[in-house]
Amino acid sequence: MDDEVAASSSNCILMMDDNGNPVGTYGDCDDLSEQWGNSVLNDEECSLLDIGNPLPGADTGTVNIEKIRVFPNPISANTPLYMNVIADEDLIVTIKLVIIDKAKNVLSEIRYLTPTNYSEEIIPSEFFDFYKGGEYYEIYYKIFTEGNGTAVFSGHGTILYCDVPNVANVETDCF
Repeated sequence: MDDEVAASSSNCILMMDDNGNPVGTYGDCDDLSEQWGNSVLNDEECSLLDIGNPLPGADTGTVNIEKIRVFPNPISANTPLYMNVIADEDLIVTIKLVIIDKAKNVLSEIRYLTPTNYSEEIIPSEFFDFYKGGEYYEIYYKIFTEGNGTAVFSGHGTILYCDVPNVANVETDCF
């Protein structure tokens, strides 16, 4: 993997509460326009998501996805990570995602079916036992409908893992 993947990772997070509501930003946040939206992934980023075909069972047709929310962010110890695909209609979609660390190691590969406009647990809390507190991790994702071999939505965003049960202050609790 080359430096193109590392260049897209960030020390900036869009902070989200436990319900997926934006509550601000943390870090060097000059431009958040690429995080959690629909963006074109480069070849290296796409290769990270080569983890099998989309799952059968998704709805057919097109869907207008506005954005996704991944929360809470920062994520605290013993807390699962959730994702919500916000769209103009309710459909079942396939999501493929990977989580990488700063060294570009793939830590998690996930494929699952989920309804849009619904918050789905994507990573159980015990999965984060292997993550380091105070570290940023990048999530790359693609979203598919049935019969659509091309992603209808793709992009990436950054999460921060904090090795404490509750994050009240990012500076003191995470670093």
